[in-house]
Amino acid sequence: MTWSELIAFLEQEDAKLSSLSSVWVEYIQSKDTIKLTASEKRQNEWAARSAIDAACRHFAENGAWPKMDRDAALQSWDRWRFAVGFALWLDASAPSSQVKSKTEWLEWLLVECWAEWGVWRLHATPSH
Repeated sequence: MTWSELIAFLEQEDAKLSSLSSVWVEYIQSKDTIKLTASEKRQNEWAARSAIDAACRHFAENGAWPKMDRDAALQSWDRWRFAVGFALWLDASAPSSQVKSKTEWLEWLLVECWAEWGVWRLHATPSH
């Protein structure tokens, strides 16, 4: 899969995930959802990281998110949003010429980039 194909896939998948019933929708769009503050997300992220990594790898390999509890779903949604935004920023800045499998690209964005950059962004977010 080329970088351009990955960007097209991410945009298509993001639109689908945002509009259809997904693992996140019941938590994020329901009336009783209490969104976590940045401080709570930081506290929960480290403890949930290996489970979220596994969920992200499952999505990368199977094209579907596994069932998750509320906190894991909210954490994985934040990671998905980071991955899409980061990929679009990279595409605008310096598109890659590498060719990788879809699984490799998704694991890179959802797991490796998160560990390097997404966590930094999470910890830089002010607590309100």
